[in-house]
Amino acid sequence: MEKEQSFFAKQLRKLMFEKDLTQKELACMADTKQQRISEWMTGKNPSLSSIKKLAKALDVSANYFIEEKSLPKSTDNREVLNTDYPEEKNKRLELEIDLLKTKMESLIKDNELFRKELAELKNNK
Repeated sequence: MEKEQSFFAKQLRKLMFEKDLTQKELACMADTKQQRISEWMTGKNPSLSSIKKLAKALDVSANYFIEEKSLPKSTDNREVLNTDYPEEKNKRLELEIDLLKTKMESLIKDNELFRKELAELKNNK
């Protein structure tokens, strides 16, 4: 009789399938060994630090890999499973803000040009 997969293993397999990743590719992305990925997929539970690495590599929250019922009720999940990397997150947000500012400036210029053209059209009538 085949052993039932752990919640973690199911979630890991699901993400690997969705992202079309091999164990070797994921191991490289998460800075671990392919053997570890194989062990995790067959039932061995990873450490919290390994879960955080996987989550970061796969661009998901560490909570994705952990069943709520397995956490102590008195624990704030965000605190235990915090996968935010402030420096990286801030850099990403700053880039997004810069991009939005550039788009907004472009829209403002386009709007100004449109208003001028509209005013000229009205004056020429």
